[in-house]
Amino acid sequence: MAKRLCHVRVKEQGNTVAVQRESQTWTTVTAISHPDEIRSYFAHIIRAASEDIAIVPSTGTGFAMTMIAHNILRDMQVKFKFQSFSFSFSFSSKKKVKLLLLQDEMSSEVYAWQEIAQELEIEFIIVPHPTSSQGWMPIILQILQEHDYNVDICCLPQVHWSDVGSHIDLALIGNVCHLHDIKFVIDGTQSVGIMPFNVQTIRCHGVQCT
Repeated sequence: MAKRLCHVRVKEQGNTVAVQRESQTWTTVTAISHPDEIRSYFAHIIRAASEDIAIVPSTGTGFAMTMIAHNILRDMQVKFKFQSFSFSFSFSSKKKVKLLLLQDEMSSEVYAWQEIAQELEIEFIIVPHPTSSQGWMPIILQILQEHDYNVDICCLPQVHWSDVGSHIDLALIGNVCHLHDIKFVIDGTQSVGIMPFNVQTIRCHGVQCT
């Protein structure tokens, strides 16, 4: 009985610590004791500065993309209200935000924009699945051209999560976005750390990945 009671108390103490960690995700991230070191390592992987790296509790639920979306919209001077956060920025001259996404993209890349669309008028420009072996690139560039590059935000991955081997040339898309003043956001979960990734050449405004 004494042995079992000892085990129960140890488990209780461990569970208490775990709950405290979960309620204070800004102090510990999945038991990472050196977040600055982790940021430095990750910054090296994507060729960024460590102070530009944020460690967040989740990307799969759209948390990371929500943070990126807020920063992008703030930079665009769009006024909107989202859930429990109230943002007061000067109004944009545009009546709606035009957002380009790939068809059937991973939910973590889409959730944030769908939530924001409940408060802010967003026109979703969906790039359909390619029907040729040339992949996504020709059709992405074609749709941008068809819209006369009148797009506010491009939110793309380096590889589509369900299209194995379908590569998207982020540097080329980044150059097009830079030329036409389009905000460029990337979901790098499927590729960062495996494929070459350089924010300096891609010139994107935000990257999320797990």
